Amino acid sequence: MTAQDVIDDVRQHLRDDTAGNYRWTDATLLVHLSDAERQFYQMRPDLFLTSSSTMDTPVDLTDVGDTLKLDEDNRKALVSWVSALALEEDAADEANLARAVSLKNNVLRRLGVAANGY
Repeated sequence: MTAQDVIDDVRQHLRDDTAGNYRWTDATLLVHLSDAERQFYQMRPDLFLTSSSTMDTPVDLTDVGDTLKLDEDNRKALVSWVSALALEEDAADEANLARAVSLKNNVLRRLGVAANGY
């Protein structure tokens, strides 16, 4: 799964899919995606175990063609988390902030993680 795959899904999720008129640039979503992978690693490092039982630690994504460390099974959770991070940019808008909190809480439940500051 590439960064572009997730960014495309995030754009659909946020209804930000009108090319040439994006609210969030690919660069911004790439930063959020890098942050999300690191946050998932902090919450559930076991999601980064490889088939050879080694830990595949996340790195900063620099291009939409970069391959993610998380596998396809975690795509929906990652899309929701990145969407929440984008919505948090607009924290002055209470509706966006509430939606971000809801998205993150749903992901935390799905991952079986306590809220602990997220």
